[in-house]
Amino acid sequence: MRMFQLPHAAIALMMPWAMAALAQTSPAPASQPASATMPAGHTAAKAPFAFGLANYDIPPFGVQPATPARVIDLLSQALASKPVASRRVELVRDLGESGLPAAVQVVIGAMSDPDPAVRAQAAKAASTLADPAAVPSLRLLLADADVSVRIEAIQAGAIFDDPAFVTAGLDDKDESCFRASCALASASEHDARIIARYPTLSMGSKVIAIRAIARREGSPHVQLVADQLASADVPLLVEAMNALAKMKAVQQFAAVRQFL
Repeated sequence: MRMFQLPHAAIALMMPWAMAALAQTSPAPASQPASATMPAGHTAAKAPFAFGLANYDIPPFGVQPATPARVIDLLSQALASKPVASRRVELVRDLGESGLPAAVQVVIGAMSDPDPAVRAQAAKAASTLADPAAVPSLRLLLADADVSVRIEAIQAGAIFDDPAFVTAGLDDKDESCFRASCALASASEHDARIIARYPTLSMGSKVIAIRAIARREGSPHVQLVADQLASADVPLLVEAMNALAKMKAVQQFAAVRQFL
């Protein structure tokens, strides 16, 4: 008699389900009390899964282990060993993604790293951790010599609802920082800075500036937007029409209708 055999792919798909079923039905070894599977300080509702302490060495399907604080120690030690810059970037990113408060001070320390890629990643990690303790160090990065670092600092500052970060970006001589701040501008004082700088902007930055102004209905800068309808630059012209619609500038309807 020829026995039926499951394809290898089917077996692979069924394995996590089978392991989960075994995990729920198999008792813990008699030589080890049930309490040994729960680390100290954790309740049953939020205890991390204790790999290797039960009768299996892999997590059952769908169970996510908690991030132990020991991970921060290991990442910090690896960072202190001064590996290459690309590895330091990875370590700082992992610190941010840990979500643990213990990572904050290590990330702050990385903001003074000699490599700009590491400093930029540290700013991004600070925004992920969202701990106000990082704000003073982020402010220092607004004056960093590297543009990418300043952009990350501007974007991180927005997480803390600090308008000073956007203001610094709008005043930055580099238009990349200006454009990053335009995407975050939310106050009338920001609009005033955008308008003041508008005449000297490149065409691409003008498009982003108009888009930023249009986010506030009833803005007093409707006329500036309407003046862009005379532009020969098609992207700017289209952005101006969209902006007038968002601002509900009905008085400019006739000017827009001529393009229909």
